Amino acid sequence: SLAASHGSAEGLYYCGFILESEKKYDEAFPYYQKAANAGLPDAKYRLGRILLQKKDPAALPLIQAAAQSRRASLVADASYTLATIHQDGLLGVPADMNAAVKWYLQAADAGDARALHMVGLMYILGEYLPQDAPKGEALLRLSAGQDYVPAIEALVRYLFQKDPVAYAQEIEAWVARLNILKKKK
Repeated sequence: SLAASHGSAEGLYYCGFILESEKKYDEAFPYYQKAANAGLPDAKYRLGRILLQKKDPAALPLIQAAAQSRRASLVADASYTLATIHQDGLLGVPADMNAAVKWYLQAADAGDARALHMVGLMYILGEYLPQDAPKGEALLRLSAGQDYVPAIEALVRYLFQKDPVAYAQEIEAWVARLNILKKKK
């Protein structure tokens, strides 16, 4: 691309993005690296994800930098990734659920459906966060509203356990939504 050949960070990023979308990760790597070196947060995150797949600890500071971005969707993705790194003890980081919860909360605050689901369950169950079922239910609803299938399934189970008669119509509506989403796959 003309922008990439002239060293535009955005042009380099988009060249990397196109190559990554074609699953050409090794070819995308140098484009992301140059764009990341130019300070582009999205490139830092994408480069970090490629390095994470290779189990390279150099991924960690790149993903952390992306989590400090001003763009909510990037903060959400990077924070969720950091949460899983800390939860699972990846890249030489010791497994630490307290650190993972911090990142899940940041990702949820940025609107990440996966994090909203996780944090919602933590509040409902009182695991790693103080038990607060109404807050947990509200977070599950936010996640389910983004068509995140695991959140819809969890919300249906929760409402059924809470009061299957009072929530019968809502449960039915969520199950119908689930069926639509599963048919799309």
